[in-house]
Amino acid sequence: MENIKLYWRDDNTVLGEVDSDTFELAKMYLKDGKSVLEAALELIGRFGTALAVRIALNARKSNNRSD
Repeated sequence: MENIKLYWRDDNTVLGEVDSDTFELAKMYLKDGKSVLEAALELIGRFGTALAVRIALNARKSNNRSD
């Protein structure tokens, strides 16, 4: 399992890292039609609110690149 870097909006500032399984879970929530907020709410139980939102936002960006 590798770590995925979480970036701020500018794509230059690293905010932290998350394991690839969690990142893929967030991507799955978004592909299933959940909003970023809904995906973040699913992740808040494991992480703090700000980190959960950042994971969801980075996952959305990753999904958009792969589509």
